[in-house]
Amino acid sequence: MAKGKAKMRAISEGDNFALLFYKLVPLLGIQTKEPTMGEVLKSLLSAYKKPEELQSFTEEYGQTLEEAGFNVLKLSNQSPLAVGMGIPSFFENGISLHHTYGIPYIPASSVKGLVRFTYLVGCLDIFPVEVNGLPKAFEWKLEDISPDEVFKTLKTVADILEKSKDFSDFKETLDKHLEEKNLLKPTGDLEKFYNSYRDLFGTQHQRGKVIFADALASRFEFEVDIMNPHYVNYYQSSPEERKKQGIFLVGDFYNPTPIFFLTVKEGSEFIFPYRYRDKRNIQLIKVLLEEGLSLFGIGGKRRKGYGFF
Repeated sequence: MAKGKAKMRAISEGDNFALLFYKLVPLLGIQTKEPTMGEVLKSLLSAYKKPEELQSFTEEYGQTLEEAGFNVLKLSNQSPLAVGMGIPSFFENGISLHHTYGIPYIPASSVKGLVRFTYLVGCLDIFPVEVNGLPKAFEWKLEDISPDEVFKTLKTVADILEKSKDFSDFKETLDKHLEEKNLLKPTGDLEKFYNSYRDLFGTQHQRGKVIFADALASRFEFEVDIMNPHYVNYYQSSPEERKKQGIFLVGDFYNPTPIFFLTVKEGSEFIFPYRYRDKRNIQLIKVLLEEGLSLFGIGGKRRKGYGFF
């Protein structure tokens, strides 16, 4: 080894954003002595030089999957997309980036989860869209139902579906749950509902026939965004600490704590590949995917309006 300390050079630019974001942030040539996270993110975006070949890569990815029997749906996001925020990073909040090409993507598991959820909501009498091939299996016994109650109930129904060995097992467990909660009432063909769900998404006892691949960005821009929580002192302290410090209320009188994070800018374009093994009801999957992305969105911060297509 050569004597003396090796001096690291600052990075002026790079063409793989995943590498810049997750590995090379300390090597950015930032002039400010104590930069904010927002300034670091802006320096990162300035250092990123998007290769022209990226769009052709995404097109080839879509073409390869089409040759393998996949359908490819191309959609644009109508609001900023925040996907992968839970991934550990230098910035506290991460973002889903293709590890080789550095472009934004939505994991196939997230796409499948959204389509499955849309299927379950679509089988309720409150679903605003009429979808051919989707059995209306339940109606609510209550006139006013909160979204949280809807989500909890659907999660329970999904858990029962996942664990059931066959239809009789599903019906027996479901009847017990409905009797206890008294929220849903079966109105349609439950057996058709169960068989259709099992056929599409699978259970612990049978593999589903729908296959999803990662959704990749074919055209995109990044954008620095900010969330500004005011209540950190309140929520990060115990009741005893609050009492000792005289903190009794949640209000906007606390100092805000700006947290910067990256999103995929609205108007970006993604391709969503999916395949149905026996090619039946392929239109149903397309509609569920479109309606799910439009009505419920995908990724993080959806209640704030992020992630809608």
